[in-house]
Amino acid sequence: MNAGLRRWRRGGNLDCLPLTLQSFHPKAAFNGSRLVAQTIAGLWMQYVLAVVALGLSVVTAQAGQSQAASLQPPPAAADDFALGCRDFRNRPVRTVELPSLGDAGRAEFVQGFPVIIVDPGLMGTLPANLQMFFKLHECGHHALGHLFAPTTESEKQADCWAIKEGRRRSLFSHDDILSWKPQFAASVGSKWGHLPGPQRVEFLVTCFEEP
Repeated sequence: MNAGLRRWRRGGNLDCLPLTLQSFHPKAAFNGSRLVAQTIAGLWMQYVLAVVALGLSVVTAQAGQSQAASLQPPPAAADDFALGCRDFRNRPVRTVELPSLGDAGRAEFVQGFPVIIVDPGLMGTLPANLQMFFKLHECGHHALGHLFAPTTESEKQADCWAIKEGRRRSLFSHDDILSWKPQFAASVGSKWGHLPGPQRVEFLVTCFEEP
């Protein structure tokens, strides 16, 4: 009998067994079976968790689609059709009135839809053609994609876009722009790039005269 095998039969260390005998030892086989069982159990648990995660993702996606479907654009205002504003993705831009806005107008998103928010009280104090200029200015922000990629030139770009669009539609003339000087006189500009009032009027005239 092999010396190592004799030592094992007499209670010696299992490590004394030849390698070929160790692989078939009942204790080693039991440990191996337990390891396989643990591995299978672990894989099964991963599968179960994956199925649960997939189910949750489907439910979440369906909920998101349901919520998105429930979103509706703000109701159209009376002058939406006159303004005819569309953003850079050709989506219609609605006009929304918000009393006490504190600004003539702002370009914003409401429930994911592009809108122009105007203060009716403040707008009502301005000449009709200047009201249209301010609305076109905000439309310009949407048309030029400024809400996604604003720069220090955005305000000037929106000004020039509004002036040229108004000229194209014959909404105001060169003299009309000059008549806005009193309304712009007190403006000191802004950190967002609005020019001071007198400079802004000069800039608008320059844009109007450009091809």
